[in-house]
Amino acid sequence: METSFTPSPDQASSDASPDVVIVDAIYSPRDEDLDVDNPLIRALPPYVSAESVLVAFRNGPDFSISHRRLSANSRVHRISSLRLYVEPLTCHPILIESIFRLITAGYAWRNPRDKTQILVRARYAESMNGSNGSNMVTIIPPRPAHEAGLALFGVSGVGKTTSLNRTLSFLPQVIRHAELSGSNLQVVWIKVDCPPDGSIKQLFHWMLLEYDRVLGTHYDKELGNTVRLDQLMNKVAAVAKYHHTGIIVIDEIQFAASGAARRGDPFMNFFVTFTNLVRVPLLIAGTPKALSLFEKSFRLARRSSDQGAIIFTNMAFDEEWEFFLKQLFKYQWIRKPRKFNKELSATLYELTQGIHALVVRLFQLAQIAAIRTGSERLSTTLLRTLARDRFGPVQPMMDALRSKKKRRIELYDDLLVEMLAGLDEEIRKQTESAKVMQAATQRQRNSVQLIAVSDLIAMGVPQSQALTAVIAALTEDDSLTGEDLVRAACEKAGITMESPHGADPEEQQSLPDIVRDAKSPEEALEMLRQAGWVVGDTKR
Repeated sequence: METSFTPSPDQASSDASPDVVIVDAIYSPRDEDLDVDNPLIRALPPYVSAESVLVAFRNGPDFSISHRRLSANSRVHRISSLRLYVEPLTCHPILIESIFRLITAGYAWRNPRDKTQILVRARYAESMNGSNGSNMVTIIPPRPAHEAGLALFGVSGVGKTTSLNRTLSFLPQVIRHAELSGSNLQVVWIKVDCPPDGSIKQLFHWMLLEYDRVLGTHYDKELGNTVRLDQLMNKVAAVAKYHHTGIIVIDEIQFAASGAARRGDPFMNFFVTFTNLVRVPLLIAGTPKALSLFEKSFRLARRSSDQGAIIFTNMAFDEEWEFFLKQLFKYQWIRKPRKFNKELSATLYELTQGIHALVVRLFQLAQIAAIRTGSERLSTTLLRTLARDRFGPVQPMMDALRSKKKRRIELYDDLLVEMLAGLDEEIRKQTESAKVMQAATQRQRNSVQLIAVSDLIAMGVPQSQALTAVIAALTEDDSLTGEDLVRAACEKAGITMESPHGADPEEQQSLPDIVRDAKSPEEALEMLRQAGWVVGDTKR
């Protein structure tokens, strides 16, 4: 199964993704490198403690109470930022610690400064010269039979992918070493999704494309269109070794289960072969459907979850749920925010069954609806109405979660995936609509502001003073237009503006008409006084 491998240049090309930053290695002594000066380990950020994880893991949107005074469209736009909301829960420290442990343990056996060859020669000579008497000499140092692995499972929406992405964000993706045998670029991690059709060949293509994305290389193009699966597998293994990969994360592994069922279960054989070949720790993540892969093959289960399987579940109706909801309730852009209370808590749990993504999406939709209808307030009635209208297709899944029966949950998990995608799309459309409406409103406001400033200048008010007065008036009441805005701005500027006494509104001249023939600001001001529009002294 050998295939040719030509290392690509170690300098990231212009084809590398702009969102990947290659950092230069900074070395720090680490207990994990067992005092053998392993640069791959010493260049990694350390795992400090579970407490530090709970502090750093949180990811909340930019929020201020002052935001509640913004326009409706501006607030709807800000509500969309809750999509990336992450609150640390009891399941997170063990995931982060496991990933850090997997990476450092894998590097312990792949030290680029390894002195095994010298040690083997010395022990061989010791064995052959009989200096050890009748005792046998171990010539080859011991090492694990295969690299360790980790499995992460949970129903859709409980935060598996979000938690993985957040955990990996604590590690640089690519580290450049000044001196290193082989490649001087260390790829600490790569993460790919399993193709929806469960194609193993496509999965390996995607792995190569991910290396190309982060390094600016062209490994995938080097193989051509007629490449065989075994050649692809060898290529990925060679690239992973050459670039000192710390861990390979494969998400949405349940798609492989579906593909395996259709094609006679080839996935497991290739998966085990690949783990033997690549010698890099693997982490696989998926929904409960992926568990069928493990039930069919004990060998695969052992290989992919040597460090254990972590199970993410929907939150129980307990102290952790209350903590999660209290933190979420801090992010209310509505003008009449609700405090956390038992009634809202019970209603939200009943409607979402503690599925993280459903809770956040329903919270977003409720705020958007409260803003659009003008109620500016959350209520159990609003939550139930939205859940009835939006969550109808996944009621079988909600019933399955209530039953806590594994097979029922597996059966309906796809419904939840589709609905979450639909909710994300709905919120995206609401946000885009708010952007368009906000832009249109701003254009209209700019026009109103410009006309008002022109009117004040025509009255003899200096331009800078006129602009300041109009902005101050609009800040106080952004609904002002026309004569009302000019009158309010005049008050801000210290000018009293009055309509001509007894004049018929239909016969009144506009301000520009009155001052059209003025030769100077002073003359314009005098014309406005004579017309009865201005009373008082404008000389400041």
